[in-house]
Amino acid sequence: MRMWIVLAALLIPSCHSNADRSTLPRRAAKDLSCPQDNLRLIDLYPDAVGVVGCAKKATYLYQCKTAAKRRCVWVLNSVGKHHSPRR
Repeated sequence: MRMWIVLAALLIPSCHSNADRSTLPRRAAKDLSCPQDNLRLIDLYPDAVGVVGCAKKATYLYQCKTAAKRRCVWVLNSVGKHHSPRR
């Protein structure tokens, strides 16, 4: 019985993210046609990041192909225009 509890604990996704953000700015710069220096990253959820820059915005999700969190990539989830608040 104890072995099943340990196994279940290992398979249940954690709320804590180990998302590697180092590759995200380069990916977002390409997707948004915007220099990395102009991008601002905003944490939305443990495995979701919003990116804003060059009057555009995008949402990326960190997805892993295995339960062991190996072979993970940032996937573009949505893209649109960013409207700055008027002053």
